Amino acid sequence: MCRLLSAVCLAGFVVTVTGCAILSTRLTPTPSEPSAITGLVMLEKDGNYIIGVNWTSRSRVTYRVTGGDTTLLRNYVGETVTVHGVVFEKSAFLKELVIQRIDTEVAQPGSLSQRSGIVQRLGMSIYMQGSHKLLDEKGGLICLLSSKTAKVDLDGYVGRQVKVTGTLAKTVEGNAWIMDVLLVEPVN
Repeated sequence: MCRLLSAVCLAGFVVTVTGCAILSTRLTPTPSEPSAITGLVMLEKDGNYIIGVNWTSRSRVTYRVTGGDTTLLRNYVGETVTVHGVVFEKSAFLKELVIQRIDTEVAQPGSLSQRSGIVQRLGMSIYMQGSHKLLDEKGGLICLLSSKTAKVDLDGYVGRQVKVTGTLAKTVEGNAWIMDVLLVEPVN
């Protein structure tokens, strides 16, 4: 006959030690009250959406969207928005979010945006800003690039497919967008 010797909680698991076997079960995270999360909407390679908060810092927090109407996020990939929903704590830096609604306005100027494309030097242009440009696969301009805040060496990414994260603003001339790049991630 087996008898219970002890029960221990370690990293989200309840481990029960009996005289015969060790049994383990995953704890179910408890939901919080509905919350408003403002962060950068991203689409992962597996098709799942995440909301990144403090994305360019070492203390970034990821909210994996696990429920609700995720199609609401489709038009906001690469933009900072406020998403309302129920949060399930997984760890200090990873949480799950069930969406209830999204504020229809994209966050204010100065909030994070994310774009993907090929980096090229700007060279001679009508624009009075930027050192580089981000182009789509057909050579069309996505936005101009500079890195005044984080001092990212954009020359190291010339000719490469990348994902850039930073703040967008309208250019002084030419009716285009310029991004102050804070983070560059190569795309395979």
